[in-house]
Amino acid sequence: MRAPIWILNILFLITFILVVLATLFFESPIPKRVRIESSQPEAIITSTEEPDIKKIYELDLFGTYQPGIEQPLEEPKLEIQIPPAPEPKKPETPKIPEVKFLNPLDITLKGVIAVSDDTKNIAIIADNKSKVEKNYKVNDKIEDSQIIKIFKNKVLFIRSNGQLETTYLTHRDVSLDHLITSTDGWNKVVYRIEENKYYLDPVEFKAKVNNLAQFIEMLDLSTVTQKAQNIGSRIGKMSDKSFGKTIGLETGDIIISINDIPANNTNNRFEIYKLITSLNTNDEIKIKAQRKQIPFDLSITLKQAKEIPTKKEDSISLQTSVQEGKPMDLAETIREEKLKILKSKYDLAPTLRDMRIQEKRNMFDKGKRELFEKLKR
Repeated sequence: MRAPIWILNILFLITFILVVLATLFFESPIPKRVRIESSQPEAIITSTEEPDIKKIYELDLFGTYQPGIEQPLEEPKLEIQIPPAPEPKKPETPKIPEVKFLNPLDITLKGVIAVSDDTKNIAIIADNKSKVEKNYKVNDKIEDSQIIKIFKNKVLFIRSNGQLETTYLTHRDVSLDHLITSTDGWNKVVYRIEENKYYLDPVEFKAKVNNLAQFIEMLDLSTVTQKAQNIGSRIGKMSDKSFGKTIGLETGDIIISINDIPANNTNNRFEIYKLITSLNTNDEIKIKAQRKQIPFDLSITLKQAKEIPTKKEDSISLQTSVQEGKPMDLAETIREEKLKILKSKYDLAPTLRDMRIQEKRNMFDKGKRELFEKLKR
């Protein structure tokens, strides 16, 4: 058992000797440390600052230093020069361009072929210069104008400058259209008693309002629909001196019923008009209306001007409308004067309001025909 141990020791010894010899043989020499010197001369920096001797006595080695009181430096006063405010430039007011109206078209409306569809109406127009008659329809052009609407008694044009012009079939049509738009002079027809209560002179009212179309136009009525049902008639735009304003109505009010007759369609409105025109003196008209979803009532009593009780200060105004117990025929006089003025100014173009008047007149005529057909049946 001893033989293998000594052999192992000899092998370890030989291995150690070989490692030492290899280390000595392959060892590289370590280079010596050499100082690196620069070839350029180093610049000697000399301090130009003077030594601060203040530090010596501030340290107070002998206990005799007394620091002086430094007076604060006065802050320099800065004078701020405010530049003068610039003068405001006056804005240049643009010059308002002068409105230049074109002369009326030198034409004459000879006739109108009217059908149920207004857009298919045909106007027969003659040129006054060439005396040539031609048929025209909507959107056709005549000189610098274009036809935008053909009614049964007139034609509406728009000129190149945006000016609206209307040519009538007869002088009577001119007078009727302008009498319909007359809305002044209601202070001789309606008298206010108190809030929502009025007197109305039936004689003067019939003299001013000749048909249902005129009554609808005065109030600018349109049907109001709610939940797919007609609930009444809405008051449209009115002037300050209109009939609606005089009896206390406002734009946007909805008339629900008059004397328990619903005002929700053309037939009922026609019945209301017939009822009002057939009432006698001292009869009462009860109007149920709605303003901003708040219901209110109006009461209008029919009385002639001579029967209306007035205050002393109002007696002078009533004397102008009453003569020998009978109301003055003032409406007839005004109508004749307006007719003379209109005939003298026939060539002037009327306003855009004619379109709306005619449309409401057509609505009334159509409803009237349907009503008569129902009555015949």
